[in-house]
Amino acid sequence: MHVPTSESPYAFDNSSTHAQAHHSALSDLRDAGSQARISEVSDLRGAVCADIGAGAGGMAVWLAGQVGSTGQVLATDINPDRIPAHPQLLAIRHDIMHSPLPEPGHDLVVCRFVLNHLPERLAAVDNIIASTRPGGVILTEDFLPRAPQQFVEQAPSDEDAQVLLRFESAYLGVLAKHGNDRYWSVRAGEVFKRRGLIDVDVQESSGLWQGGGPGVGCCGPRWGSCSMTWSLRA
Repeated sequence: MHVPTSESPYAFDNSSTHAQAHHSALSDLRDAGSQARISEVSDLRGAVCADIGAGAGGMAVWLAGQVGSTGQVLATDINPDRIPAHPQLLAIRHDIMHSPLPEPGHDLVVCRFVLNHLPERLAAVDNIIASTRPGGVILTEDFLPRAPQQFVEQAPSDEDAQVLLRFESAYLGVLAKHGNDRYWSVRAGEVFKRRGLIDVDVQESSGLWQGGGPGVGCCGPRWGSCSMTWSLRA
């Protein structure tokens, strides 16, 4: 993980030399599940979609392929330089904490692993809602909190487990200094309901991150032989 020297509150800098590896790991970990969920709740053909905090643009490019020649996808990020080109895709620099998307009326707004990082997340929620058409769909995903002592499920030795636990403690400390709220996902559904959204559906999934796998890659170094627990809320 790279701690940026700029005033950006986000703890993962797209300009970092580690950014591509982080984006690839997150994509490998969650894209298939996110795509399946989107396909359940939204008809994408001809849709106008937005991916907020698009990172390297993998999900935005997938959306662009789904909407067809009559649809459009807007991909936003505070640093959109890694988002690739696509005929149906427009990438812009934008901070959802500060304003709604430039054009309202989106059929689908996707915001994955962003809101828990934002100090002004409630303003971001309001801006997301303002960017979505009546009857449109909002999909957010964030990790559920787990007690730090439960971070390691299995390790080659107690010493290895303690190293991982110290890493997790330092990792969470850096995120907290940048405004991360580990418990946001627990409250998210109720926050959206209080703002008048209907059909608010919260789903949880959990599993193990194996050493060297994409889940561990999201945390930083490629650890060797270990397993770590994770839980997701969408």
